[in-house]
Amino acid sequence: MQASNLDTTEEEWDRIVKINLRSVFLCCKYVIPEMIKNGGGVIINNSSVAGLVGSFSLPIPQQKVESSP
Repeated sequence: MQASNLDTTEEEWDRIVKINLRSVFLCCKYVIPEMIKNGGGVIINNSSVAGLVGSFSLPIPQQKVESSP
């Protein structure tokens, strides 16, 4: 899927958000209780600058939140 912002449908956008944001949320939701049981830990979530400053020149899939376990 290489669409511009103007060509992206709401369904495509919802899918991208579900994959890129919900996955980070769910990871934290299920890992944090285990970390608490084990006395702590660290979760590092990374994102690109496109998460702060979007660009019309980037295809939609590149404008995403990236996470690192």
